[in-house]
Amino acid sequence: MAAWFVRRVVPRGEPDGVAVAFLVGGRRTAVWASIASLGSMGAVVVGADGQLTFPGPTPEPDTVPFAVFTALRDGPARPAVLARAPGGAARVSRHGRLAAEPEVAAAVDRLRQQLVADGWLGNRSATRRLLGRLRNAHRHLGPQSNPAWPVYGPHGAAVAVALFGQNAIWQADPQLARALGLPLPVMKHRQRSTPPVDQDADCGCS
Repeated sequence: MAAWFVRRVVPRGEPDGVAVAFLVGGRRTAVWASIASLGSMGAVVVGADGQLTFPGPTPEPDTVPFAVFTALRDGPARPAVLARAPGGAARVSRHGRLAAEPEVAAAVDRLRQQLVADGWLGNRSATRRLLGRLRNAHRHLGPQSNPAWPVYGPHGAAVAVALFGQNAIWQADPQLARALGLPLPVMKHRQRSTPPVDQDADCGCS
């Protein structure tokens, strides 16, 4: 009987927080992680009037956080808080519009191509090992720990979203979450050995 051996593909390097978020939940979660990254570094701040301000610093060019930052800063002024349209239908949230912005979509596509080139996208076993390792190393970033994101920086904030979803943003910066119309947090965060995976994502780890 012939023996078949499957060669384990070892990915190159380790993805940053936004890339991990993409592996977990695709474009939507990468945008959430970028928002968290921007908030942690003070690049996007909610003013006293509930509107977004952009004091900087500017993120590194050609990244998803940079595309999200410029889309928010240069986009047309709109009410920040998610409202409801006549008849009760929810209007498209600001963060939902972000994911569809051409520059954001292009940046996410570049990230996707890089993850393919590095051997991460579609590599289920490597992705699950990575997520398990990050969860063990970053339990302190969970919403229940009430982490101070400026202490952990943009990478830590993005990793928190990758591991714990939008709950992490609501816990760390509820004003920003509300201003961008992020989904309301799940009331009770359940501990898992690996983060939940968005079934619509093309991460290859579901």
